[in-house]
Amino acid sequence: MATVQKREWTTRSGKAREAWIVRYTDQHKKRHIETFAKKGEAVRRKTVIESEVERRVHVPRAQSVTVAEAGQSWLQQAEADGLERGTLRQYEQHLRLHIAPLIGGVKLADLSLDDVHQFRASLTRPGPGDRRPCQSRAMVGKVVSSLSSILGEMVARGQASRNVVREATAASVKRQNRIEKRQEKQLKVGVDIPTKEELRTILAAVIAVSAPAATLDAKMQKRAPLRSPPSRAARDRPARHRALPPLRRSRPNEPGR
Repeated sequence: MATVQKREWTTRSGKAREAWIVRYTDQHKKRHIETFAKKGEAVRRKTVIESEVERRVHVPRAQSVTVAEAGQSWLQQAEADGLERGTLRQYEQHLRLHIAPLIGGVKLADLSLDDVHQFRASLTRPGPGDRRPCQSRAMVGKVVSSLSSILGEMVARGQASRNVVREATAASVKRQNRIEKRQEKQLKVGVDIPTKEELRTILAAVIAVSAPAATLDAKMQKRAPLRSPPSRAARDRPARHRALPPLRRSRPNEPGR
């Protein structure tokens, strides 16, 4: 059971200070404390800790590794798994050029959903003092996917309690679906589809255009009626039952007689 306590003290210069401490016991029966400047931060952290301890996946902040350290372990595991040289080179570039410079020093226990959103935004639109070029949407997706793989590897090893990148991606997908659904509009008669009066006008115009052609076809059929096809009985009759042409009698004086 985690508790939040307020700590007050006075500095040597006589200024009053205060902090909020979270005390808890993890799933291994070890005691830990975490200090926060605001009560709201301590209360939110207390809720997260209790949930993680109940699921037996909590990693104390003091024992948590940084994102850069987790990335190095991830690369070593990928090399041990025998991945292709091109894939390993791509993973190393993602870690060295994008992940480590931006959030490499953040501990996995402190990594939040907001950190993931800011990381994605920094890749798309670098800050004023950042000289890195803007990355394409495809490259941003690949780098974020590599970060998710790093956290997934740490979760499998028990060095991280959750994969915040996966949670942020799921939240982004839901938000995009809500935006697309909100932008959908119903078809309006007279704007997107014709009205009944307009349909009648269109049909009358089509009939007026096609009437002369139909009259010409009727006149042509009267002048040269089409030959009716043979009946089905005649088609299905065996060849030996069909009428043969009459035999011409040969004359005595014809050659060959």
